[in-house]
Order: sequence, then structure tokens, then C-alpha cells
Amino acid sequence: MAERYERMRRKRGTIRASTTRLLTRIEEEINKDDADCEKLRELLSLLSTREESLSELDKGIEEATPTDELEDEVDSAQEYQDRIVLWKRRATRLIQCSRDSTARQRDVPDDHIQRLMREKGLQLADFPLEGADPELLVLIGADFYWKVVSGKIERLTDSLVALDSAFGWTIQEDDQISRQLHAFWEIESLGIVHDKSPSAEEAEVLETFEQTVCFKNGRYQVELPWKCGKDTSELKDNGNVARKRFEALKKRFRTDNVLYERYSDVIQEYLQQEICEEVQDKQIAEQTNTVKYYMPHHPVIRDDKATTKLRIVFDASSHEEGLPSLNDCLLIGPNLNPDLLHVLIKFRLHKVAFTADIAKAFLQIGLKERDRDVVRFLWTYDPFSQNPERELRIMRMNRVVFGVASSPFLLAATIRTHLKQYENEQPETVAVLRESLYVDDFIASSPDVNKACSITAQAKAILAAAGMELRKWTTNSSDLRARWMKDQIESPADSETHNVALKVLGLIWRQDHDDFVFNLQQVLDVLKRKESTKRSVLQISSRIFDPIGFLTPYTIRVKCLFQEMWERGLKWDEELPPDLAHKWKQWCDELPQLHLVAIPRWYHILTNQQGETVRLHVFCDASEKAYCAVGYLQGKTKSAKKKKRRERRQREEEGGEERRERRGEERRGEERREEKGDKREEEAGEERRGEKRRERRQKGRGSRRGEERRERRGENGEKKRKEKNVCDVVDVEFSSCC
Repeated sequence: MAERYERMRRKRGTIRASTTRLLTRIEEEINKDDADCEKLRELLSLLSTREESLSELDKGIEEATPTDELEDEVDSAQEYQDRIVLWKRRATRLIQCSRDSTARQRDVPDDHIQRLMREKGLQLADFPLEGADPELLVLIGADFYWKVVSGKIERLTDSLVALDSAFGWTIQEDDQISRQLHAFWEIESLGIVHDKSPSAEEAEVLETFEQTVCFKNGRYQVELPWKCGKDTSELKDNGNVARKRFEALKKRFRTDNVLYERYSDVIQEYLQQEICEEVQDKQIAEQTNTVKYYMPHHPVIRDDKATTKLRIVFDASSHEEGLPSLNDCLLIGPNLNPDLLHVLIKFRLHKVAFTADIAKAFLQIGLKERDRDVVRFLWTYDPFSQNPERELRIMRMNRVVFGVASSPFLLAATIRTHLKQYENEQPETVAVLRESLYVDDFIASSPDVNKACSITAQAKAILAAAGMELRKWTTNSSDLRARWMKDQIESPADSETHNVALKVLGLIWRQDHDDFVFNLQQVLDVLKRKESTKRSVLQISSRIFDPIGFLTPYTIRVKCLFQEMWERGLKWDEELPPDLAHKWKQWCDELPQLHLVAIPRWYHILTNQQGETVRLHVFCDASEKAYCAVGYLQGKTKSAKKKKRRERRQREEEGGEERRERRGEERRGEERREEKGDKREEEAGEERRGEKRRERRQKGRGSRRGEERRERRGENGEKKRKEKNVCDVVDVEFSSCC
């Protein structure tokens, strides 16, 4: 897109220069006393052709212009078109008067409309005042109408409005807004599906490409898609223009030796890698009948880039006055890149994110021999030489050139052709490359590290087979980065910058936090230099790049503010009235806080598990000020699962508390029962012990009584024995006596 945009701007600049000279000639002819009307007609015819070309270019440039530059672009285009319309009107009036032709009477608005206009204090454009010429002098086509209106609107009835123009007030049947602000008012591209089927011309370009592309010496070779087939006779040598441009570049080299050294290093690298070659004197002599075209070139320096600090940009829109340029003779081809929004959405889909880009992508595709002489350029090995012609070198590119209109198509078509070979072998990786490779940027995500490592390794190998190197690998996963280093996918130089914020298709991605942030310092710098006018509101608000709509709740407010300005008919540089100025100041005061906004890259939706369902919920609403649509994804996330586990644990803990309380009550009841039982046992024990004591006492008493009895029996027995013995003695004695 960048090279196409630059090409269109350069082409328009060239056409404007020739148109300005043409307008000067018209002005000079009109100012003559004896103006030649026939000559004026010829000049007007030529001017109409230029005007059509400019109109197409203006439209294309407006569509490709970044939003932060839209307002300036609109003003520039309108100012120049107004100038053309003015001189066309004057020339047409002069021609009309000179031939004294008659025109049919125009219809005058009826009395009702005239009364409404008088009540509003409005004057109709070319309204037939007394003595005014009622004839039609100029017819303004619909394609130029919106270039002469001021945008101020007054509603007369529900269906009738008056629209102010450079010629006065006109009547319209409906309230309309200028196409100049179409990009500002139009709904964003989110959800808008356009017909992407190729036109007949684009289909033919694709078919021709597929028939002519070939693989040779380790890389693909292609032909330029000419508008006239293989006939390049329309293209003419622009050597003089190229020499003038190169002399201007050499002046820069003489004042900036460092720039020349860096520029020369790039040229030497091109020569060593056979990206370009020097055209020898013998070749020049032999190619007298060859169509030759010389591309002016200039440096684009980006010291903030990690790799290519200086890039040489070629201008294939350069041409001699009145002759076509190289880009004029080429077909642009269909846009084969995936939708930008789709790439960003897929980038947010999975947990593990990774990016890379193709090193010097355009220069990895060879250009067939037949087309190399139309991509020549001039060079010198000594910009300080006193004999510049002797040191002048003619070079030509052997590869597809960044700056040629068809180059983006050739790159995308080549990659698409190459991927077809791997559809059956590695279908998943091929699908990821098709959906996530935007020009030369590879931006994708994967559910886990293993799958991401497999995709990146296969993608690197697939593109390497086409002679293209995927490099500058970045990821939010330290595990994946370690695998890359082990498998030599990522270089140590890449790993040094893995925590640096990276721009992903215009969005700033912080890998360490895995989120998107907004750096609006440039917007704030511009805001300091601007006053509170309608022009400033458009310039400032358009500089906020927000393709997905993260900041819509904030940016919609300034759109509503601009809507109020438009309805009040404020001029571009008119100071805002106090109430609108207050709203504008409030909005600007909040602008520095946007750097605090951080949007997680990952949706945190688990989409790779069996049985998992993800639902999309969309809500729409509208009011008098705006309309909107918001989408939500619903699915299971790790945090949701953790929450469920926490809730389950909480329920378990709560249930456990209840159970513990019940158990505690039970234990306390048991303890009380046990205490009571213990008391009863103690009492029973005491009773048993008392009984035992009583038993022992009883036994003791019984034993004592027994002893006493035994003692008594013993005593009695002893007495009896003694008595018996006495008796025995007495008996013995008695018997003895006897």
C-alpha cells in the first residue's frame, strides 16, 4: 500500500504541474483583448482530460491516505479542483458569449420555495435578478458538484434543504454531507463485507501470472503485468528526468558524506547478492531498440528499525511531460493479501503469539530478462567527481522493485503459488501462512508452545524453499523462545530485543505484558500547536489509529462534536463557540490518559479443548448521535476454571464449616455424654469400691469373727484337751490306783 500511495502522489504531482501550466495558458488567453475561442476550446478539452485523471487520482489517494493526513489531503484536492472549476467557468462563459448562442430558459423555483428562502435570508445561486441573463452558462457535472459546495446546510422542510456552494445556495431534496469527509463519517470496516471476487481484468492478470511464473536458480522469476500484453512500445525513455533527479541526489551526497556511505553500502550489497547489475557499454550499444526506463530513487531512513536502517525507494511514476510512466503502463493486479482486521483477530485468538517478517521480501523474487531494462537506475561511485558524466553508471534491477505498482501483487501471487505445493503435505501450516501473512509480515498465534514451535519451524522451511527468509522472530512465550534458540529458528540478535514494544500492523504490542497499548505523543505534540477550530478537531482526532475500535467509547465523542460543528455550519478555521470549545477542551484534557489503556492481546478463551463451545454475542443500538455494535465472546477460560475451583473450595469450606460445627456439636454432645457417663462410671465405681470396701469390711469382720471363733474353738478345744488329758490322767491314776 505504501508504494502504491507514493506512486499515486507522485503521478498526481506531475499531472498537477502540467495542469497548472495549462491553466496559465487559459488565463493568458482569456485576458487577451481578442481571445481565440477555438484555442480556448482546445485547451478546455485538454483540461477536461487532465481533470478526469486528477479526479481518479484524488479518489485513490483519499482512500489510501492515513487518517492523520486525511484533512490536509482533502483541503489540497479541493483547493486545486476549485481552481480548475473557476477557470473552466470563465473560459466557458467567454466562449458562450462569443458565439451568442441561445439556451433554453431554466425553470425557476416556485413561489413556495422562494418564500422559504427569503424567510431564511438565503439567495439562490444564479437567481434571475432584474436584468440578469437567464441563459444557462455552465453545467456542473455530479462528479464535480461536491468539490464546489461549502458544506453549510439549512433545512427548509423535512425533505427539502438548501446547500451552500461557491456560487450561492442550491436546493436539494435531502440532507447530504460532502464526500470530502466520507472517510470520517463512514462506518468503520468492522463487519463490512465487500465483494472480493476479482474483476475480469484482475482474473486475466492472475491467469497470465500463473502461466509465466517459473522457479529458476533457487528463486521464483516473474514478468511485469503490462496493460498491453507484451507490448511495451507505449513506454518511452525518461533518461533526462532521471538525470535531473539524480543530480539533486548527488548534491545531498556532497553535503552528507555519511548518507552517501550508507547508500553506497546498500548498492554494494545489491551487487554482491545479484539484486542489481551494472549495464556495460557493450550492452548499451547493442540495445538501441530496447525499451528503456530509468527510475529515480531516494533514501528512506528509519534509525528506529532493528535491521534495515536505510531503504532505497524507487520512483516508477517518473515520466517526461505528456508521456506515460512505467506505472502507467502496468496493471496493479488484485489484492491477494488477507484482510487486516482478520489478521489482527486471529492474532488475538490463542495464548501463544509470535511474529516474524520476510527479509527484503520484494527483492527475493527474480525479474525475467525481458523486463530488466525498464527498471534501470543511475549511480555514481564518486559524487565529488569533476566529470560527473564519466563517473555516471547505469544499473538495472534483477529483482522485483519496491515502488513499482505491480510489486505487491507479484509478491503475494508468488507466495500463493509456492504454498500450493505444500497443501497436502502441511495443510495446517499453509492455512496459517495464507491467513496470517500480510505482505511480508507473519503475525499468528497458537494454542500451545508445541504447536507454535511446529508451525514456525515448518513456515520457515516452506518459505526458505522459495528463497525467502523468515527472520526477526518475536513471541510472548519464554518457553517458545527457548525452543527457537535450541532449534536455531531465532538468532541471538533477535532474542536481545524480545521485550521491546513491537508494532504489529500499526498496533503497539508489549510482549512482556502481552497487551496492546497506545502511544499518542505525536498527537499531543501536534495538539500543542493547534488552535480550537474545526480543522484542528479533524486533524487531531484523525491521528488516532485504532483499527479494532478499542478506543471507540472515547473517539465517538469527538465525532459527535464534529457533527455539531457541521450542523452549525462552522468554517474550517473559525474559532469554536464557547460551548463546543468547552467540549473540545474536555476531550483534549483526557487525551494524555490514553497511554494508560492496555488491552490484553489474548481473548483468554480456550478454543483447543474437546467439547468446548465458544459463543459470540452481538448487541446493537442507536441514538440521535451515533450507532454502535459490540461483540462479546463467551467461553471457558482458565480464570473461569480457577474461579469455579475457588467457588467449589469455598462451598466445600462453607459446607465443611457447617459439618465441622455439626461434628463439634456432636463431639461436644458426646463429650457431655461421656462426662455424664464418666460421672456415672465414677459413681458406679465409687459404689463398686464402696461395695468392695463393705465386702472387705464384711469379709474382715467375718474373718475376725472366724478367727475369734477359731480362737474360741481353739481355746475350747484346748480346754477340752486339757480336760481330757486331766481325765485321762485321772483315769490312769485311777486305774493305777485300782
